[in-house]
Amino acid sequence: MRNTNNLHKIGEGGVKCDLYRLLSPSAPLFQKIRTSLSSYFRFIILFRICQHCWHSKNPVVKILGKFINPFYTHSVHRLGMSITPATQIGKGVHFHHCFGTVIASSAIVGECCTIFQNVTIGRSFGKDSGSPVIGDNVIIFAGAKVIGKIHVGDNVVIGANAVVTKDVPSNCIVAGVPAKVISTKVEAAVSEEWNEFFYGYK
Repeated sequence: MRNTNNLHKIGEGGVKCDLYRLLSPSAPLFQKIRTSLSSYFRFIILFRICQHCWHSKNPVVKILGKFINPFYTHSVHRLGMSITPATQIGKGVHFHHCFGTVIASSAIVGECCTIFQNVTIGRSFGKDSGSPVIGDNVIIFAGAKVIGKIHVGDNVVIGANAVVTKDVPSNCIVAGVPAKVISTKVEAAVSEEWNEFFYGYK
């Protein structure tokens, strides 16, 4: 399983942790600048600013958020995503291929999570209406659906096209429709080579 201790030591700022999900802290300066100017990272910066403004109790900050929000809306739509600033997403997030990602405004996503394309983290309606709460260090592969008032634990891998509608314990791999625990060997699913390639850490 990837070691995220370095991410937490980098600093409290969400944007800085998000950047280091894309690049190793030891990467050359020009690579950091190039990455920080990408359309994806512009989206991340605007999301973090709007997220701060949305949850702030300062009326001036909230007004500032209203001016910035149109730029954020343009950025997120350009990437083919649907995520509002109201959504609580922890630092160190990485959207690996953004297209088709939909996250409910009332959902909560933990720190150092990786979300692939066409993932839906959505709200259920009716008697048990609510949105998912997702823990830290969770990987959600392409096409997966996480729906309803459920809790996904830490260090979880959700397989491609899985449909998750019930609670998932920590330290496991789930897959299928409906999703079921298929393994508790999370380290085997996320190799050191994968960690180094996607996260810059061993």
